[in-house]
Formats: sequence, C-alpha cells, structure tokens
Amino acid sequence: MSYDLVVWSRYGVSTLSQTLCDEGFVQTASNHWEVATKRWTISVDIDAIEDEDIPDEVFATLRGITHQISLHLMPFDAAEAAKAKAKRIARSLAESGHGVWQDLRTDKLALSKSARLVPRQGRQSSSSSLSFDRSVTVLSLDWCMNHSKLMTREGINGFLNLLQRFLPEALPRRYGPYEPLRFKYGEMGREHFVDTYLEDPATSIYCTRPAFSLSLPSIGHGYRKIGMQNKYWANNVRISLDAELLDDSYWSAHFPKVFVAISQYLQPFYGDARCLVGYAASKNGSLKLLTRDVPNTPNGTAETSPVSPWWRGVPRSAGIACVVGAPYTELWPDREGWEEHDGLSVYQPGVWENLNANYSVPDNISEPPKRSTEIRTAEDLRLNQENEALRPPIIPF
Repeated sequence: MSYDLVVWSRYGVSTLSQTLCDEGFVQTASNHWEVATKRWTISVDIDAIEDEDIPDEVFATLRGITHQISLHLMPFDAAEAAKAKAKRIARSLAESGHGVWQDLRTDKLALSKSARLVPRQGRQSSSSSLSFDRSVTVLSLDWCMNHSKLMTREGINGFLNLLQRFLPEALPRRYGPYEPLRFKYGEMGREHFVDTYLEDPATSIYCTRPAFSLSLPSIGHGYRKIGMQNKYWANNVRISLDAELLDDSYWSAHFPKVFVAISQYLQPFYGDARCLVGYAASKNGSLKLLTRDVPNTPNGTAETSPVSPWWRGVPRSAGIACVVGAPYTELWPDREGWEEHDGLSVYQPGVWENLNANYSVPDNISEPPKRSTEIRTAEDLRLNQENEALRPPIIPF
C-alpha cells in the first residue's frame, strides 16, 4: 500500500518538470519521476485528463484543469517526515500548475494561491456603504422549454446535480417566496429547497457571486388569455452572472461546456446567452435595473433580455451563443456552422467573449419589432408602419 495524493493542474509536464527537479526527483519515463531514500520512495505521474474524468467536486472548484498528477509514497507507514515532504511537494506542484491538491485519505481539497477563480479587476471594496455597491454588466443565460421537467422532484434534483458540477456558483444561496429571502441553502439543505420550490415555483433565488440569480419555471407552459389576445407562456430558466467572467480565460473557455451541458439537460426549443448593460449589484445578491444615464442604450435605461416566458418568436438580435431545438430546428434549416448535440443545434464560439455572434434569424420565425412609443419624424412614422405591416412570426406550438 501507499500514501496517495493527487494534484489537479492547469498545466502539464513542460511547466511542472522543473518543480520536480528542484525537489530532487529523477525522470524515469516521459511522465514519471521518482525520488527515494533507504526508507521510502515517492513517485509522481503526470497525465493529461479529459473533463469527464475529473470528479464533480474538483471540476466545480477549478476551471481549466488539463492534467492529473498522482503522488505515491511507499510504504504507507513511512515516517511522518516523509508524509510531510509528500504534502509539501503536492502543494508546490499545485502552485506551479495553478491547481488544487487533495490528500486521498481525507478527500479534502486545497486550492493553490495561484489558482484564480474569479477575475478581480475593477471590483469595489466589499466595505462600501452603498446599498448597491457597483454597476455591472450582466451575462444572461436563458432557455425556453415546452415541458415541465424541472417542476418535478426528479427534474429539479437532476438540474441541481448538473449545476453542482458545471456551475456551482448558480446553486441557491438564499431563497424564499418574498423579500428578504429568509432561507439559506447551506443551513436548510437541498431537500428543503426542493420542497419549497415545488410548493411555490415563484420562489426567488439568490446565488453566489459571480452568479447573481437563478430563475426557474413558475407555472405550466401553454397559451393564456391576456385581454383580447392569446399569448404563449414558455417555461423559462435564467441564470444571471457577472459579465466580468468573460475577461477570465479559464471561465471564457468553460462557458461553452456549461451552455451545452445545461442545454442538453433542459432540451429547450430556444436558448441564448447575451450581455446586458445598466445594472447595479446589491450586497445581498439582487440586481437593480438602472433607469437613467446608462450609456449606449435606448432612452438611457438598462438593457433587458429579449427572451422571456412570454414567447413572441426568436429574438432578432444575435447573442454570444444560441441553441435551438424542435420544432425550430425544422423551421430554421439554414444553420451552417452550428454543432449538433442530442437533437439540439448550438452556435457558439470555442471561447466566449463579450461579442455577439454573426448568425441571422429567418424572418418567418423572428419576433416582431417592438412598436415605437415616440414618433417624432416622418422616418419614425415610416418605420413604425413597416413594422406593423410585418407578418406575425410562426409560433409552432
């Protein structure tokens, strides 16, 4: 038997070999090193690893892991000084590899100081006396579905399991039916949250920064009579995050995996991701829309997502990423450059940036332009009349 430790690293052999040499290790194979005394031997193996092979807890702790480093001290009952040396080597490798290390006896993870989880540039001090401590750009992830899978115990538990692996920051932190949100997920536990949500799907949820909030389906999908009109209500999931994450190379490479994984689970007919400006973030996690002096937006107010439970057709403006499922996969046949995943079609860059994609939406399924409330010129009147003359979009359900 051996005393075992493991390091999960963002870097591989070329970065870590010098650390091992400095510790007196001798390389005996392309990915294997050893150091030995008369009483003990420590061996190290460095191997590339796929995302699917990374344990959930580790994957959720650190973005950008590419290698697993296994350390074995033999014999298992070696002196405590040898075990201390093995731990120190694991810490050094984690620091060099911007990673996290783990003693397999306790399974406790230890994050290296060099592993940066959240970008810090531009952040204000948490001691600010303002109720809303800073303005933010929100990264909004939205999905719309024609099913109520999440409104079942099995469905919501499966979704929470998915967030635990891919985006644990979006798990509930505080929740409740009204403000202030009185329940704490860490104290009450998952079962209480699931019971609360299933009893009252309108439950509000605050998350852990850099995630702000999670919105889950509140009522069943279908047509509803609103005044003289029948309008379609879709089940909608929204995750709001700090768009500063897009400045972090590990997060921007992680988001495509998040978007595909959640889309595959939710099986939406439509979903997208886009950046929205004009918000203020509260210390308790809530977001406030700014109603004036927001630059580069219509009327100087905060941008809102064109995706909402009230489905009016596919948004005309492109987002950072987009996913379509049945029946829109048939109504949107010209999707060159899209990737297919389990009946879904996904358009996104390999690394997300605060830039909209270049896909275009067919006119027959795109939402109608909003009617202008301010007509001051003949051109305003002409555009308004043209928009009103457009055929309504195909709503295929």
